[in-house]
Amino acid sequence: VLGVSEAPVIASHANAHALCPVPRNLTDKQLGALAATGGVVHFTLTSGIQNKNRTYRVVGGVSGTVPGIPLPGGAATLPINWDIFTNLMINLLNTPAFQNFMGTLDAKGSAAAAIVIPAAPGLKGLRFYLGFITVKGSSIIAIARTAGFSIR
Repeated sequence: VLGVSEAPVIASHANAHALCPVPRNLTDKQLGALAATGGVVHFTLTSGIQNKNRTYRVVGGVSGTVPGIPLPGGAATLPINWDIFTNLMINLLNTPAFQNFMGTLDAKGSAAAAIVIPAAPGLKGLRFYLGFITVKGSSIIAIARTAGFSIR
């Protein structure tokens, strides 16, 4: 499909295979190929039923996952390095570029989000890392595993 489409391709109803290794999910290579042509990557956030109706926030970066962002109290670290992409996400939060990157988890503790990747040659080789946190009041109560994909 990517080789013949003249329009951006949308990958819906699939997630990162690295996070959930089932056949319908996309490998890093498939996500990278999709991103290279410009398109939309949809993904599901799952924090568990114990976190139903709680606030979530997607966090991302392009400069790796180590050392990460130390969280208040020092008990945990969010495995994303703060960089210019993180700032861009914050400034464009819940816009068409970063859809549903902050919101409320449903009754099952899940949500859907999407990132729009422009077809820009300058992005080739760039690796994106995305993860999310679940919040109760002002406290972070869950940190999701980070997924990454490279634009090919």
